[in-house]
Amino acid sequence: MREKDKNVDFNISSNEIDDVISIVWDDYDKKSRIQDSILETIKTQYSSDSIEDIYTKVTLINSFYSTNIYDVWQMSNHIKDLEIPQSDFDNGKTDLVDKIADVTFNNKKYTMYSFATKYCSLHNSKAYPIFDSYVADVLIYLKNTNKVTNLYKKQSDFLDYKKYKVIIKTINDKLGNVGYKKTDMYLWALGNIFFPKYEKNERYLSEYNDIKK
Repeated sequence: MREKDKNVDFNISSNEIDDVISIVWDDYDKKSRIQDSILETIKTQYSSDSIEDIYTKVTLINSFYSTNIYDVWQMSNHIKDLEIPQSDFDNGKTDLVDKIADVTFNNKKYTMYSFATKYCSLHNSKAYPIFDSYVADVLIYLKNTNKVTNLYKKQSDFLDYKKYKVIIKTINDKLGNVGYKKTDMYLWALGNIFFPKYEKNERYLSEYNDIKK
């Protein structure tokens, strides 16, 4: 068991999804809702494969989600060169994640996996669950504590998008098929509550404990 798993105790439940999300979401409330509104808008108004539209989407995703794209312009041109038809996003083709993720900045190869999942999710959130470190921490905890059995074989499965999608589908099914987007938000909220990047937010923990009473 990881050191960070000690003194942590939670399980996933369909009965608490909205309450858990609201604990963290309230802190981000106004800004996040505006960001969501903007992203929903660009899905329709910036739907072409022009470099202008792609650059707009890459810039906003990188800014809103802090995906650490070192060169937004190069990433935009990389996606443009892939010539991905919208039908591929509509059909949920998982290989698009790897194609977008594998990019070269200044003659050095990078794998921008989290960004790629978010770019694909922007185009079809019903088919592309998002990966980030908060979600990963929750998945590791659930497996290490046997809260969810047969979830995955090894952590490297997270970086194989076909396998990762199966992992998230398993969680989504246990939550009553609420959809990838809500499952993403729920796992992300649990990650913020129990596995923050810095110190734990006592209010988050207190409100979570209130939910469980």
